Amino acid sequence: MSLPLTYLSIEEYFQLEQSSEIRHEYLGGQIFAMSGGSKEHNTITLNIASRL
Repeated sequence: MSLPLTYLSIEEYFQLEQSSEIRHEYLGGQIFAMSGGSKEHNTITLNIASRL
């Protein structure tokens, strides 16, 4: 059994995001939890970008 999909308006998304402890991504009316960044992740990203 699958869960029903819930679609949110952009306004609803912004209201929920203001009170949320974690960040989400809004895509086509659905929200998806985003993983948090870290200092190590930023270092890796900058190293890759500088090599390119």
